Amino acid sequence: KVSALMLDLDHFKRINDRHGHPVGDVALAELAHALQGQLREVDLIARWGGEEFLVLLPDTDADGAERVAERLRKAIAATSVSMGRRQLHLTSSIGAATLHGGHHTTEEALGHLIGEADQALYVAKHRGRNRVACYECGSDSATAPPIALETECRHLLKTR
Repeated sequence: KVSALMLDLDHFKRINDRHGHPVGDVALAELAHALQGQLREVDLIARWGGEEFLVLLPDTDADGAERVAERLRKAIAATSVSMGRRQLHLTSSIGAATLHGGHHTTEEALGHLIGEADQALYVAKHRGRNRVACYECGSDSATAPPIALETECRHLLKTR
């Protein structure tokens, strides 16, 4: 099994508008640092676009993905950006999806996994932000081996 997390910094546009892009850049760097401190060596993390990050969790089922997502959410909520005497506290919304099978190719499987993690992210934001939403995808039929999916993900993350 492979799981993916799609996450972003809550109200990132507001951070940039109110405090400037340099503070937004520091917030993203702090977010990335918080993620790196909570993930295994085999997990993949990439900035996906804007303030979104994609995390690939090999050999992780839906329950494990939800636990990791909640751990990441808490780590980010404990993170702040110093702005002189004030602190800007960060929060994030996270969508989780787990792939079980039912796809014909590794590329198709990866596309579905990322798409469903993104849909779950939208649900988390819609429900009020600073939360985790899970979307379990796929069926019980065979899929591309996890190593092939991981290789495809590594390639995709390097080319974005």
